Amino acid sequence: MIKKVLVGVDINIEECMPLDYTASLCKVLGAELVALHVVEELQVYSLFGTVPALKREEIMEERRAIVMRTELLGERFGIKATGKLVEGISPAEELLRVAHEEEIDLIVVGCHGRSVLMEALLGGVSSQIVHHSKVPVLVVKNPRGFSKILMCTGGSKYADDAIDYASRLAQKAGSEVTILSVAPSDDPKIVERATEIARTGAEALKEKGIKATPKVSTGHPAEEILKEARKGDYRLVVMGYKGTSAVVDLLLGDVVSKVMHHSRRPTLIFREDPKQRKSK
Repeated sequence: MIKKVLVGVDINIEECMPLDYTASLCKVLGAELVALHVVEELQVYSLFGTVPALKREEIMEERRAIVMRTELLGERFGIKATGKLVEGISPAEELLRVAHEEEIDLIVVGCHGRSVLMEALLGGVSSQIVHHSKVPVLVVKNPRGFSKILMCTGGSKYADDAIDYASRLAQKAGSEVTILSVAPSDDPKIVERATEIARTGAEALKEKGIKATPKVSTGHPAEEILKEARKGDYRLVVMGYKGTSAVVDLLLGDVVSKVMHHSRRPTLIFREDPKQRKSK
């Protein structure tokens, strides 16, 4: 169940796309919204000495608009919504800390669309959270609702878990779903296996009353997923993530990293349970 959703909020509150999108998501799911803004300036100032009380109050007063905006959104969407302000140097670390303390079921973050290399070098918040979060993460770009969802699977346990997790949203939103399995080569046995995986995933969703269609393509998984997402004009892409390190993902061209950074649609990344990973 997705009962509590945490969204990271930028200083430009009037242009905060992830906050509005998350409020609409919580409305569909019947979930509680927690909006978190990390006040970085006070920690930076403190490195050079004591922060003047007047300056501290000035900064905090400005940021309280985020709390007010969250509460107003809650009233408008008819959901429970809370705004939080915390001080810290690293927004990613604070989001992960609050996610743990608040027992969050889903973290939502915006993405500025940098390249994979630039995100790694600059330590992008979305990348850090995806690589270190113990709960699913939704990376928001160009939000368009939830009417059409592309769920990607290679038949792994964590991919199946991702589909099961996202099926709750599909059920409540009345979404049309495509289950995509990519065969990395045109070997008949590999294509047959991909076809079986897609069909099994679609049948599992149909049993839950979800309109689902299996689809198979051949080629590089990330490229095929991006191509299908664009061609099919999907509103959301769903993927499972096994959870290797950021450095390994960069060097090996991790499929999830490529899709997350190059997709022009929101991408829901389901993290494999760390306890299950250790037991394998």
